[in-house]
Amino acid sequence: MTTAYDIPKIDSDFRPQVAHWIAFGSCLLVSPFAVVHFLEQRPVMGVISLCVIGMLAFNAWYLRREPSRQRLAPRLVIAACGITVDLYLLMTQGTSGLLWGYPTVLWLYSTLPERSARAANLILLAISLPLISMVTADDVGPRAMATLVGVSVFSCVLVHVISRQQEGLQRQLRHDPLTGLLNRHTLDDVIRQALARTSRDGVPMALLAIDLDHFKRVNDDFGHAAGDKVLRGLGALLRERLRASDVAFRLGGEEFLVLLHDTPVSRARQVAESLLTEIRKASLLDARPVTASIGLAPLDGEQDVDAWIAHADEALYRAKGNGRDRVAVRDEAIETVTRAVPNRVQRRSAQA
Repeated sequence: MTTAYDIPKIDSDFRPQVAHWIAFGSCLLVSPFAVVHFLEQRPVMGVISLCVIGMLAFNAWYLRREPSRQRLAPRLVIAACGITVDLYLLMTQGTSGLLWGYPTVLWLYSTLPERSARAANLILLAISLPLISMVTADDVGPRAMATLVGVSVFSCVLVHVISRQQEGLQRQLRHDPLTGLLNRHTLDDVIRQALARTSRDGVPMALLAIDLDHFKRVNDDFGHAAGDKVLRGLGALLRERLRASDVAFRLGGEEFLVLLHDTPVSRARQVAESLLTEIRKASLLDARPVTASIGLAPLDGEQDVDAWIAHADEALYRAKGNGRDRVAVRDEAIETVTRAVPNRVQRRSAQA
């Protein structure tokens, strides 16, 4: 389920680390070539060597920046410069220039996003392969082309596998494994974004603190497998019933939190009541009806994440203290009762 918020990512991208070590290695390995070129009166090659070191150092620095401050365009320019240098060396140095094509391929995958790196790699191959056949001997050219293609395929597959593993790791770190909802790791960042959006644009927000009623009895009477089934069912219900702009979290145990985006308190109350009705009708546990209590806290100008969540918890405690299976709204004297069947007090009032 996509949301209106940027779900924070854990810093596990391998590219900044790889780019850092490539830049460090280039200083050690390429610097002697630059010195030799200048000593042997080859200033153009010496300047190119220094430019390569500078380009790799800038690339490492740029990738170390915050992801929000990075843009693809500078990385594409850096990659284009690297390809240009490699092709120049191939045309002017022949077989010795060919050797720089292999690290260039690996470097492209450490600089660009996966899809862009594949495109840049294809461009490099499309230009390099004809040049290789022109500047190398007949017995060397086919082998050189085959090995360059092989390194390209190997790099592409390796980065693809690493990227998929990272995506799985990201999901495990951000999502609750049982319900698939977001977990506490992302809670503060998403709530802060909501606070900032309300402060900037005046968008109404509301929090729903949801707690399953008497959930401990479910585990005690039917076992933890049945309890897990109930939690998975509630997670699926929230994903299905909420809008794409809303965000649901599992805080732990039977506790859930929902952030309603662009939702005034009257509409948030309707959403909460509808969720309680859906939970009753969902048959989360075949052997026993399952209900929940909800505490509703509209955003009333707070700029503190913990305070807003605490207000939702206070309303939740009121809902539970007043009989469960109902919605309680923060700072309201009378809670909204959402039972499908009227309770005893309601029956007495109706009889009177």
